[in-house]
This record gives sequence, C-alpha cells and structure tokens, in this order.
Amino acid sequence: MTKKELVKLTCRALALNLLLWSLEGVTYIPISALSVSHYARIEMKSATQEYYFRHYLILFATLMVVSITLFLAVIWIYKCGATVEAFPVAF
Repeated sequence: MTKKELVKLTCRALALNLLLWSLEGVTYIPISALSVSHYARIEMKSATQEYYFRHYLILFATLMVVSITLFLAVIWIYKCGATVEAFPVAF
C-alpha cells in the first residue's frame, strides 16, 4: 500500500467518524428547538423559566454550529486534498 493510498484510506475513515458524530449532534436539535419554542411562548417568565429559555437557546445554537462545522470538516477531509496529504506524519 502506497503512502497516497494510506492517506486516502485514513482520511475516508476519519471523515466517516466525523460524519457520524455530526449526525449524532443533529438528532438533539429537535429536542432543543422544541424546548426553545415552549419557553418562548410563555409571556410572563419566572427567573427559572428565563434561565431554561436561555439554556436551551444556547444549546440549540451550539448544536447547530458544531454540527455544521463537523460536516464542513467531513467534506474537506473526504476530498483528501494536497493539504491533507502534505501534512507531516511522524512514522
């Protein structure tokens, strides 16, 4: 197996791992979106309800950013471009 084939196989395996991690994060988005919409509909919020609203809003935004970032990393690594291949490996 040549170095190029090894790099390609490793990149594809890492891309698959990151893709599954990204999809796992996407599964939590509906739960947090439902919680955000629930607490947003309450007109007079108590301190606890305001806390939970902000908590779920931050959780929702974080899940979106992490999932999108991981998916972009999957695309970049899967292409296995010259930048990945030129990355120094200590064997």
